[in-house]
Amino acid sequence: MSNVNLYGPGSNLSKLKELKPLLAKRLTEPAPLHVDADFDSYGLTTCPNEIFCNEQLMRELKTVILSNNKIKKLPKTLVDCEAITELNLSHNEFETWPLQLEDLTTLEELHFDNNYMNTITEQLGELTNLTRLELKNNNFRTNW
Repeated sequence: MSNVNLYGPGSNLSKLKELKPLLAKRLTEPAPLHVDADFDSYGLTTCPNEIFCNEQLMRELKTVILSNNKIKKLPKTLVDCEAITELNLSHNEFETWPLQLEDLTTLEELHFDNNYMNTITEQLGELTNLTRLELKNNNFRTNW
């Protein structure tokens, strides 16, 4: 298995260039490619286009860390991340549940704590592979 780690806006373009031959090789060899994207604490207000506008890369992503930013919504193309198993969206500015999450059926870990959510969706139950869910420190209200 080949591992590729993409870290932050300053280095992701050079890493994407390194990734290109591995993706080409992936087409001829069945060896799995493991791609992690870590954009923790970069002050991002949107998700990086370098990741979410590259179809081939999105198919290989396993871990996406977008924590400690200022993101309010996810790109529609997130549903094309067919192999993603971990998504960390903690410490952002989400107020509503991103509908794209419902289609990430391979997701095993979802970190969605420390946002501004006040409700979650029933469709969370459709994430049948989910083994870890972090939702603490949101604005959930209970009706007691």
